[in-house]
Amino acid sequence: MKFPVFRKSRVKLRRWGYVYAGITLLTGFAAVNSGNNLLYIILAFLLALMALSGFVSFLNMAGLSILYVTYDEIYAKTPGYIKISIKNSKSFPSFLLFVGFKPEIADLHSPILYIPPKSEKNVSIRVYYTNRGPWGLNSVYLYSPFPFGFTWRFKKLKAKASILVFPHIIHISGSVEEFLRAENGFISSSTREGTGGDFLGLREYRRGDPAYRIYWKKHKKEGDLYIKQFLDEGNKKIILHISENASEKLIERTASIACRLLEQGSLVGLKTDRDFIPPSTGRLQKLEILKTLALLGYD
Repeated sequence: MKFPVFRKSRVKLRRWGYVYAGITLLTGFAAVNSGNNLLYIILAFLLALMALSGFVSFLNMAGLSILYVTYDEIYAKTPGYIKISIKNSKSFPSFLLFVGFKPEIADLHSPILYIPPKSEKNVSIRVYYTNRGPWGLNSVYLYSPFPFGFTWRFKKLKAKASILVFPHIIHISGSVEEFLRAENGFISSSTREGTGGDFLGLREYRRGDPAYRIYWKKHKKEGDLYIKQFLDEGNKKIILHISENASEKLIERTASIACRLLEQGSLVGLKTDRDFIPPSTGRLQKLEILKTLALLGYD
């Protein structure tokens, strides 16, 4: 889909532009006061170069529009990237373009050096959102110092898009199961002891238990044999419960637990006041859970 372009473009002098303008004014005063023809010729050249710069920069920004805006996974309080496709519909190329979200010239990265005529180029823009949920993107700004760097010319382009920001993912220290038990009230789980999952705790030794799982340090202190228990990753099934009016801290913890368990190959589901996502694994399950948590509390 092609977005319409706001027609007006604006110009802001750069430091070199102020220097050039000052040199031009001084040359003009000197030419008028002295009547020297050579100074008049130099002044004419400086003015012509300034006019040429403005005309070329105007043509450089003409015929540009936003085709689409896409993104992958964006999390609150974490730098992310969105991809913007810019089309050049005119019959000659555009050079040295920057993309931003504010009219101020600041923090410009990833310039587009060249867009051929009748073609398009993609650029990834760094974004940072403080809160989860739906965010709107109504416009972007194109900037260019082309051709001589005297000025920044910038133009506002319409790019209506909706961006869903997932909850912030926090680091979980220790085992996930310990964290789940500490969050009593919103977790239900079905687990079975195994050998390759998270550490669950200790139990008394039973005949047939493998010797390599004996916790020898405790045996030396107390004399009894204890076995280290681990979660069976192949049979780990957990459903996360959370209400619509949950705090942001609880939403972040729920999202973090879900991501951690899914990375381990666990079956993870989510239950809210309105929705239920059956336990499953994989990236699609992760995105479905994060989407539900991102929209939690929004109508």
